Amino acid sequence: MSEYTILVPAKPYIVQYFRKVYGIPCQFPKKSFFNLLIGKFLMPQPGTTTGAKQIIERTHSAQWLKISLPHFENKDIRTYNHLSNTGTEAISRELRNEFYLALMSYVRKFLRTEFTRRKEPFVNTAIRLFIEQYELDFDCYATLVKQYQRTESTKSRKKIFSF
Repeated sequence: MSEYTILVPAKPYIVQYFRKVYGIPCQFPKKSFFNLLIGKFLMPQPGTTTGAKQIIERTHSAQWLKISLPHFENKDIRTYNHLSNTGTEAISRELRNEFYLALMSYVRKFLRTEFTRRKEPFVNTAIRLFIEQYELDFDCYATLVKQYQRTESTKSRKKIFSF
């Protein structure tokens, strides 16, 4: 683990999930997609820096995920330790995608192993179990249920219109 970290904005429940899975600060596996993406967007610190007070506020906020920078062969993290806005957005988007992929996988696995005749109450149960397992705030329950419903309706529309 390096002493250099970056801060990436995300929804509080996504931050909680990644903190539970990868620790604080997050350390992704050595050859993970996230480390590849981080390495792609790292750049030297620009001339104007963000104030130290703002960095401290972000570090303690529930909406910022602190990620430990891995050591790269082609970039020295003592120099390359800043993310551009584009890089921050790309990593934030991938964190969100990874979270929802984990949620969908968990729910589908639960539905395969449990009763599948009446699906709706078991989807809600699966989402509650996911929230409990990853110690997320229960405030996100309605959001996760809605996201699951959107994903399922999109998937069913794709089946109808595919040839």
